[in-house]
Amino acid sequence: MKKMMVLLMIMVFSVFLSASSAIAGDKQHHRWEGVAIGVGAAVLGHALLNSCNDRYSSCAREPVYYRSCPPRHRHGYWETRSVWVEPDCRKVWNPGHYDCYGRWVSGRWQMIETSPGYWEEERVWVSRR
Repeated sequence: MKKMMVLLMIMVFSVFLSASSAIAGDKQHHRWEGVAIGVGAAVLGHALLNSCNDRYSSCAREPVYYRSCPPRHRHGYWETRSVWVEPDCRKVWNPGHYDCYGRWVSGRWQMIETSPGYWEEERVWVSRR
């Protein structure tokens, strides 16, 4: 794809350069317009050539390799501890109703347990110093 782009640019530039100088008009009359066109073409050509050349881009980074160090010996031991995990609860609305004795109970928010609490064993590293 890059080769085709470069070949197309060479063909376009060769067509522009092959135009005869007789159609250019007076040599002194349009000098600054020619300079501006030339500078613009140089800037545009430089940008196009640098965009095709990704290998030599200043943004490309070299990969960095790190040597891993051998692990140190850690002094200590593993200890198993029991930890209480709290139950999961959610808050729900209990609407007003009559109880079993026929008395009216107004509505209120209640906490309902979705999963019970439990004990969990956890391994903890205890270091000796």
